[in-house]
Amino acid sequence: MAFMSLLSSLCVAERTLPNLLHAVEEMCLQQTCVADADVIDSLLHVFTCSGLPRGVLFFSGCGSVVCMVDRFPTTRFNGYGFAAWIHPKCVWLEGCHLFSFTDGSSGTSVALIVVANGRSCSLMMRTRHSTDVTLSSIPDTSFPADAWSHVAFTHNMTGFLLFINGRKTENSLSISFPKTPTKKDRLQFAFGGYRDEPSFFGFIASIELFDGSLSEKDVQRMYQAGPRSSREVPISCHPLLSVESQMVSGTTQLCVSVNGGLAGKNKGVSVHSVMACSPLNVQEMFLHEDVVNWALRTLVKAKNSSTNFVMIAKLCVQFVCTAMKLTTRRRNLIAW
Repeated sequence: MAFMSLLSSLCVAERTLPNLLHAVEEMCLQQTCVADADVIDSLLHVFTCSGLPRGVLFFSGCGSVVCMVDRFPTTRFNGYGFAAWIHPKCVWLEGCHLFSFTDGSSGTSVALIVVANGRSCSLMMRTRHSTDVTLSSIPDTSFPADAWSHVAFTHNMTGFLLFINGRKTENSLSISFPKTPTKKDRLQFAFGGYRDEPSFFGFIASIELFDGSLSEKDVQRMYQAGPRSSREVPISCHPLLSVESQMVSGTTQLCVSVNGGLAGKNKGVSVHSVMACSPLNVQEMFLHEDVVNWALRTLVKAKNSSTNFVMIAKLCVQFVCTAMKLTTRRRNLIAW
């Protein structure tokens, strides 16, 4: 059941909801079992956690976006910032790579990794120098395992400040600052994965690297705006690198876009096994099928003719609850 829910949440097919409604209607006509109701209930849960922006990136578990740069205009005094909207679908035992930088001169790398903890996730820092590897669990970084979460940090001479869903976390990490790159020893930034490391598996709305330290107010504004690029949010910093899904000019096709001050002046940008996609609008599906009125009609039908009334009634309530969870506008509730 869990595996089926995982697959369903990756891509909700257009006929899924009508098929579920038809299955409940069939329960009014014939005897059914609890397992059938459990399947429908699980798929309804998938609908509530499949709310995706219109354009997202899907990282398949072996994907990455890597950028090799020979200049990094940010100093230790000004610092730099990072922000990402992520929706994990599976987290490997070793964790999933989210962000890293590697110095070309020393080979030292620092990576931010998503790790699983039951029904929630948290973050871990991995520092590698030559053959020495240090793993550090970052406290106070828990976030839901199956929902959109906003991860941001600021790195400057005063330290490393991490934010989860707009909230400043309580930790004291000491992270080495990226060394100034040259044409010979370039600085590498990797998003979502790199080489043979366990990569991110799930959806990402945007990943951005900024030319200065993000303030707490900047991070809160980005979080409150929801899963989208910072271009639509008034903040004090500008993206050095921005990875997101964008429409190809003159078409309806989406592509993986890598923009920003560093991306345009460096040829070392590579995208591997990352797909830009536009999922179905689940909220519009529920509106189109008029789910609330369908639930009322089905309840009347089941009460008059079915021995499965209690089971059907519970499912009808679940459909209505799911519709209410998906709606974001009061007028939609009134329409229902």
